[in-house]
Amino acid sequence: MLPIAFGRGAGAGSRASMAVTILGGQVLCLLLTLLVTPVVYAYFDDLREIDWFALVRRWTSIGVYGRRDSAAQAD
Repeated sequence: MLPIAFGRGAGAGSRASMAVTILGGQVLCLLLTLLVTPVVYAYFDDLREIDWFALVRRWTSIGVYGRRDSAAQAD
């Protein structure tokens, strides 16, 4: 597609626009397949490994001033 996209001569203008469109689609698919998909998969895999119940217990045990309830009761 590169020779068609950068070609000169009779009728090159009509073929060049189609070649540029095809090249753009190929580059976009390459980026989505090789870069975006593995990164999104890695993020979802990390989310799966989080212990959500431990986070909820930790967040609910924090007092009004950001201290743990047991530390707040000791004062």
